[in-house]
Amino acid sequence: MDKDGKKELILCITTTSMAGMREVVYDYDEKADVLREEYNGNPYPEKIDREKSGIVYFVMEGDNYDFSVTEPICKSDYEKWRKDQGLESTKTEILFQALTAENIGKI
Repeated sequence: MDKDGKKELILCITTTSMAGMREVVYDYDEKADVLREEYNGNPYPEKIDREKSGIVYFVMEGDNYDFSVTEPICKSDYEKWRKDQGLESTKTEILFQALTAENIGKI
């Protein structure tokens, strides 16, 4: 990949939404017997994805659904926008039960 003559592992995750797609290149360090991340193909520049989450948000208000005129924002800016809009989400506690024959029989 980088033409340094060393073997590399290239991991491409493409079977997800665009925001989840990744390309990571690992270099094998024989002396330490470890893989080291050499390149992380985050599709969004650091100036937008300041938290390096790999996710950016496009806020489109009204009837405007045109990505070409909407600037992406980072997670913290999105969360601030949600708060300003009164859209803060609250954590919902969900009760779980083990998937057993007894519990299924109670349904």
